[in-house]
Amino acid sequence: MSISEQVKELRELADGKIHYCEWKKSEILKQAADTIEALSAKLQAANMEKDQRLDDGWVYCDEWLPSMVEYMELEPTPHMKRIEVAYMTDSVEYLIGFYDGSKWMDKHHNIIKNVIAWKPFVKLPDKRHEP
Repeated sequence: MSISEQVKELRELADGKIHYCEWKKSEILKQAADTIEALSAKLQAANMEKDQRLDDGWVYCDEWLPSMVEYMELEPTPHMKRIEVAYMTDSVEYLIGFYDGSKWMDKHHNIIKNVIAWKPFVKLPDKRHEP
């Protein structure tokens, strides 16, 4: 059951729109508690990940790699998100690349070696369409 369906059922139960026997009410409340705990754990993990970011948004790769929601866009069609990448050559260089969960790539899908940090790519708004 989705979270929105679960919330709807809880609201209907609270408003007296649906009537269940006590054991069914107990099961619904246990499922809701489990969902709240799971969401709380995800929120806490997201906050911990946020704390690992540097002030300017850069994250060191040896501390944390992008999670799937940070490197994949699933709607409307699945594709990899652009990510700013810092990598070492004889100096630190920067480019916009991609991460597929195991390797870093440039826009031509060539592997980028020695990546040391990354941050989500922020696309500037397109002002040409504003009135």
